[in-house]
Amino acid sequence: MLKVEIIPAILPRNFAELEEKATKAALFVSAIQVDVADGKLIPNKTWPYSGERDILTSIIKEERGLPAWEKLDYEVDLMVANPEKDLNDWILAGAKRFVLHLESEGDMLALLKATKEKYGNSKEGAMSVEVGIALPPGESIEKLFPFIHHPAVEDFGETSTDFVQLMGISKIGFQGNPFREEVLGEIRALREKYPKLIISIDGGVSSDTAESLREAGANRLVSGSFLFESSSFDEALHILRG
Repeated sequence: MLKVEIIPAILPRNFAELEEKATKAALFVSAIQVDVADGKLIPNKTWPYSGERDILTSIIKEERGLPAWEKLDYEVDLMVANPEKDLNDWILAGAKRFVLHLESEGDMLALLKATKEKYGNSKEGAMSVEVGIALPPGESIEKLFPFIHHPAVEDFGETSTDFVQLMGISKIGFQGNPFREEVLGEIRALREKYPKLIISIDGGVSSDTAESLREAGANRLVSGSFLFESSSFDEALHILRG
């Protein structure tokens, strides 16, 4: 079975919630995911779209840092209509890993290529980011194939996308929704076709599903409510890791 990374997910209503949960997570992990939603791609808004945009601006200007930035790497899940500007803002804010959604506006392959050419891990420079592609719930995994081993970006690694993200729930942007069993078959099919691909699962990750997800071939589990609502964060992490 593959080694599994557990990433706590934060769906912040405001900056205070991000600060509280990031500070807690930093005691146990080295990376977190922040869900950024503009209310257009999905019917939900999170910080900074829910308000306090000035705080993100001050972070971009390096007047302050992201919460617990000394201890945490930030993965930003861009659940936004047009991610190009948001991607650049969060790179300037210090985030290291990004999720782009296929249903967003614009050419995701072109954006992926441009980002990896400028910030890809094989390029020299102080800034280096990873970019993953998320598949909408219920869509065929074949829609991910053009982003994997694509000739336009193969110079930047074994796969053009650094990882893929499959959704473990049907209603994205909301934590605590029922698990989508179909994702297990999607994981198996991708793992068989791409043995070395990093497959991240977001949504529905809990003590009830983690073992099945690991056995299917997932090697990155993103979990929000199960971790943060647990009486013991450390114990919950141990359960997910198996």
